[in-house]
Amino acid sequence: IPNIHGPSRYEIFVSNLDSNVRYKLANISRRIKATRSLEIDIYDRPLDYHARLCNSDLAIVSGGLTAFECAQAGIPAIGIPQYKHQLENFKNLERHGCLKLGSRDMVLDQELLSNLMSSISMDKMKRMTMSQCGLRLIDGKGLDRVVNLIIRYRDLLSISR
Repeated sequence: IPNIHGPSRYEIFVSNLDSNVRYKLANISRRIKATRSLEIDIYDRPLDYHARLCNSDLAIVSGGLTAFECAQAGIPAIGIPQYKHQLENFKNLERHGCLKLGSRDMVLDQELLSNLMSSISMDKMKRMTMSQCGLRLIDGKGLDRVVNLIIRYRDLLSISR
């Protein structure tokens, strides 16, 4: 957890955690709350997940689709891959400037992650730049483009008959 000056709030969204991991996460959360002026809440599949995510200043994601969702919504993200294909996706998103890789390839580096959380949380301009990069990269109009391509292809086929 970054050493941020003043009260800060972290919302952690989890899914399919076994009870042992959930217990450890809750203990870590309680210890941090007791020693720093941080609020940490853990949610298991909240119904308002998308709204909460869209109100975030920074997301730490472990899955590829959420990383793309963050880019499309303009939410700066730190990616921690679970699978090799996610690593490649995260590296591509990092090259585009909307995500920072929070691991050394497939190995979680706690110091790197903590440093990234601190530096990005404290730098509003960095978050704004990452947000703009994500919005430029994934504009949310891909479906329209695909439909238009299909229609043009269909029209070309009908002309050639």
